[in-house]
Amino acid sequence: MAITIAEALPIRASIVRRIRELSHELNQVSTITHQKGEAYELPARTVEQVLAEWRAVSEQQALLDTLVQKANQEHTIEWDGGPITIAVAIERAKAMRVEIGVLKSLGGRRKESISQSYTNQAVLVERTTYDPEEYRKLAMQLERRVTKLSSLIDRNNMDVEIEFDADEYFGV
Repeated sequence: MAITIAEALPIRASIVRRIRELSHELNQVSTITHQKGEAYELPARTVEQVLAEWRAVSEQQALLDTLVQKANQEHTIEWDGGPITIAVAIERAKAMRVEIGVLKSLGGRRKESISQSYTNQAVLVERTTYDPEEYRKLAMQLERRVTKLSSLIDRNNMDVEIEFDADEYFGV
């Protein structure tokens, strides 16, 4: 069955959630607590059954991740005057978001602040070595660029298909 990358992302989230649930269930079925000499009830599923399902779901995650990564390496978008792979675009968008955080932090500082020393009553002046307003503007510009890049990635994700049996996740 062919699914788009856009469809693969929520499926992956569902698989990861199922792996967490199975890990929790594995911990639950691995031991029972009862009073010595009293009758006890075994869990509905055995450790082996839960572990087998956990392994199967983990294999699905690995397959889906591999297919998405392969598609992201094979498909390109136009960015800054030339083609780049989706994988590179994703990494570039992540780096841009980190830079936006740094620029916003710099842009949020006051140009000058005055404080008093606790030890000798001296007045201290702290000045930035740059213009915070310029960094605030740079952050806004970069935010627009990363939004555009993310939009191009999302558009690609709607068009690119991979072969993955997703019937159990779509409820078909």
